[in-house]
Amino acid sequence: MGPLTEKRRFRRTHSPIPVKINDGTRVVWQCVENISRGGAYIKGARVAERRDRLDLSFTFPGLADPILLSCRVVRRDDTGIGVHFVPYPVGPP
Repeated sequence: MGPLTEKRRFRRTHSPIPVKINDGTRVVWQCVENISRGGAYIKGARVAERRDRLDLSFTFPGLADPILLSCRVVRRDDTGIGVHFVPYPVGPP
Protein backbone atom coordinates (compact mmCIF):
# COMPACT_ATOMS: atom_id res chain seq x y z
CA MET A 1 0.00 0.00 0.00
CA GLY A 2 1.40 3.44 -0.96
CA PRO A 3 1.50 6.65 1.06
CA LEU A 4 -1.74 8.49 1.77
CA THR A 5 -2.34 11.55 -0.38
CA GLU A 6 -4.03 14.75 0.71
CA LYS A 7 -7.43 15.16 -0.99
CA ARG A 8 -8.14 18.72 0.17
CA ARG A 9 -7.77 21.53 -2.35
CA PHE A 10 -6.65 24.13 0.19
CA ARG A 11 -4.23 23.89 3.09
CA ARG A 12 -5.89 24.01 6.51
CA THR A 13 -4.82 26.25 9.36
CA HIS A 14 -5.18 24.77 12.84
CA SER A 15 -6.36 27.58 15.08
CA PRO A 16 -9.26 27.61 17.54
CA ILE A 17 -11.73 30.28 16.42
CA PRO A 18 -15.12 30.88 18.09
CA VAL A 19 -18.00 30.66 15.63
CA LYS A 20 -21.73 31.31 15.90
CA ILE A 21 -23.74 28.69 13.97
CA ASN A 22 -27.26 29.41 12.74
CA ASP A 23 -29.24 26.52 11.24
CA GLY A 24 -32.36 28.62 10.64
CA THR A 25 -34.09 27.51 13.84
CA ARG A 26 -31.45 27.93 16.53
CA VAL A 27 -28.10 29.56 17.19
CA VAL A 28 -25.20 27.85 19.00
CA TRP A 29 -21.58 28.80 19.70
CA GLN A 30 -18.81 26.31 18.94
CA CYS A 31 -15.12 26.38 18.05
CA VAL A 32 -13.51 25.93 14.64
CA GLU A 33 -10.66 23.45 14.95
CA ASN A 34 -9.20 24.07 11.51
CA ILE A 35 -10.12 26.27 8.55
CA SER A 36 -9.13 26.81 4.92
CA ARG A 37 -10.36 28.85 1.96
CA GLY A 38 -12.78 26.05 1.10
CA GLY A 39 -14.14 24.85 4.42
CA ALA A 40 -13.65 24.12 8.08
CA TYR A 41 -13.93 21.49 10.78
CA ILE A 42 -16.07 22.61 13.72
CA LYS A 43 -15.44 20.68 16.89
CA GLY A 44 -18.45 19.80 19.02
CA ALA A 45 -20.91 21.03 16.41
CA ARG A 46 -23.20 18.04 16.17
CA VAL A 47 -26.12 20.39 15.45
CA ALA A 48 -26.46 19.41 11.81
CA GLU A 49 -26.61 16.44 9.46
CA ARG A 50 -24.78 15.85 6.19
CA ARG A 51 -26.01 18.15 3.42
CA ASP A 52 -27.58 20.66 5.85
CA ARG A 53 -26.92 24.32 5.09
CA LEU A 54 -25.69 26.57 7.92
CA ASP A 55 -24.76 30.21 8.35
CA LEU A 56 -21.56 30.92 10.28
CA SER A 57 -20.56 34.18 11.96
CA PHE A 58 -16.96 34.85 13.01
CA THR A 59 -16.07 37.84 15.21
CA PHE A 60 -12.44 38.92 15.41
CA PRO A 61 -10.85 41.55 17.66
CA GLY A 62 -10.27 44.75 15.71
CA LEU A 63 -13.06 44.13 13.19
CA ALA A 64 -16.23 46.18 13.58
CA ASP A 65 -18.47 43.68 11.76
CA PRO A 66 -18.54 39.89 11.94
CA ILE A 67 -17.54 37.79 8.94
CA LEU A 68 -20.56 35.87 7.64
CA LEU A 69 -20.18 32.63 5.67
CA SER A 70 -22.70 30.12 4.43
CA CYS A 71 -21.74 26.45 4.30
CA ARG A 72 -22.92 22.93 3.61
CA VAL A 73 -22.17 20.05 6.00
CA VAL A 74 -20.08 17.48 4.13
CA ARG A 75 -19.03 15.27 7.05
CA ARG A 76 -20.23 14.45 10.55
CA ASP A 77 -18.41 12.29 13.09
CA ASP A 78 -18.31 11.73 16.85
CA THR A 79 -16.47 14.98 17.56
CA GLY A 80 -17.87 17.53 15.10
CA ILE A 81 -18.72 18.44 11.51
CA GLY A 82 -16.79 19.24 8.36
CA VAL A 83 -18.25 22.04 6.24
CA HIS A 84 -17.69 23.34 2.73
CA PHE A 85 -18.18 27.08 2.21
CA VAL A 86 -20.80 28.02 -0.38
CA PRO A 87 -21.72 31.43 -1.86
CA TYR A 88 -23.56 33.56 0.68
CA PRO A 89 -27.01 34.76 -0.46
CA VAL A 90 -26.98 38.41 -1.47
CA GLY A 91 -29.99 40.63 -0.80
CA PRO A 92 -33.37 39.71 0.64
CA PRO A 93 -34.41 36.03 0.57
